[in-house]
Amino acid sequence: MNTEKAIENLNALLSINNDRIEGYKSALYEAKEADIKIMFSTLAQTSLDCTKELIYELKKLGGKKNNEYRETGKFFSIWIVMKKAIKKDDRKTILDMCKHDENLVLEKYQKILNQGVYRISPTEQSVLNKQYNLLKSDYERVNKMHQHLFFG
Repeated sequence: MNTEKAIENLNALLSINNDRIEGYKSALYEAKEADIKIMFSTLAQTSLDCTKELIYELKKLGGKKNNEYRETGKFFSIWIVMKKAIKKDDRKTILDMCKHDENLVLEKYQKILNQGVYRISPTEQSVLNKQYNLLKSDYERVNKMHQHLFFG
């Protein structure tokens, strides 16, 4: 395992989860529909739980949170569209953007998990697999709401 690379990967996932928390909490305050508000709250809570575990793993490695590493650039445009959709109460666009965002998060986790023991320890692999499954459940929740729009 490469400790330096493991710290870098954990920081990347920490940043993604922090961006996710900020985005969904912001969206939560602007959303009108109760089920969307509940979904945003749930998605933010998943990432809050993930960040706590990631910080713990970073500390175990002797690493620190790198506040300079941000994924915001990748997610910023999504949140601009999301904010406009929320103001218009455009349920389809809101769910499209959530689905897209959740897919980006899963891809980043998958990329790091695919690197395997060369970059992270088996313990970290286990933590990240658990988080990936939680985030995948969030994606499936969004997808289910999205499909409900079309198939009732």
